[in-house]
Amino acid sequence: MVLMRHLDVFLLRQISQNFEVDIQTTIFNDCQRFDFIHLSKFDDWFNSKNYQNIAEFVLNKCCENQLDEFLEYATSYFKNPTNKPTKDYNVKEKINKRKNTYPGEKRHIILAYIMMQFTCIEPVKMGKKLYVIVEESEMKQFETIYSDYDSSFYPYKILPKACLYSIDEENYLTLFKLKREAIDLKTAYFNHWEYYASFSPVWRDRIKKYNGTINHEEKKIDFSDDDCFDEFYDAYNYETDEQKKETSNKSIQNLTNQRKWSQVYEQYKKNGIFKPEPEFLEELDKIEY
Repeated sequence: MVLMRHLDVFLLRQISQNFEVDIQTTIFNDCQRFDFIHLSKFDDWFNSKNYQNIAEFVLNKCCENQLDEFLEYATSYFKNPTNKPTKDYNVKEKINKRKNTYPGEKRHIILAYIMMQFTCIEPVKMGKKLYVIVEESEMKQFETIYSDYDSSFYPYKILPKACLYSIDEENYLTLFKLKREAIDLKTAYFNHWEYYASFSPVWRDRIKKYNGTINHEEKKIDFSDDDCFDEFYDAYNYETDEQKKETSNKSIQNLTNQRKWSQVYEQYKKNGIFKPEPEFLEELDKIEY
């Protein structure tokens, strides 16, 4: 499901990252605090719903020591009775709870907050809430599959059972810059899958359980002794190089360029409030996300 403000924020971030957006920010140079001139500029942007300028300022132009002050302006703007109804949301508490897990996270949260509030103001038709009741038996298919030597269910039998779907059946992955483009994918999958798997939390914990360490130079996992090596592969020897092509292709299928960002926007734009210029979408190439 694509939430409306999520698509809006996503597109605004990509435009700010990939294109020059001129918002005439010279008035903000070397200022320690915002004065009447700056606040008037903010008023112009917010009153005219110039989302692109707001996003560019939040993401790129606003100095780090001015972010809190700009957030104060945005919060007070949406608390103005003339801008009701807006959503009661403690964005400062949200920011304080986060640990800056990636660069620019605070800026991202502020922009998302602003777009959420504008979404409440705009006459946008909201979707219905859906409540799904799932039976415990229906969850069984998603449980982790382990080998069972007593029933002759060995590790190499796991992948054909677990890999039900291809990684890109809807042809979206080519919209993004992918690490697979810089490596020999088949060699990585057949000979070094443990190394590449180690970058995910679940596999990092599994390797750590058997005293394994990541060898970046040789792209493999080193174990403290033979017993740990044997125990790990007794549980996880998937034999990727011995699997049928049908199974392997679920993970390393060839990707085809069938989509453009303009098509994604047309598909999901219905309830969004940000309408980007067509040339931005047409020129937007593979993005790094």
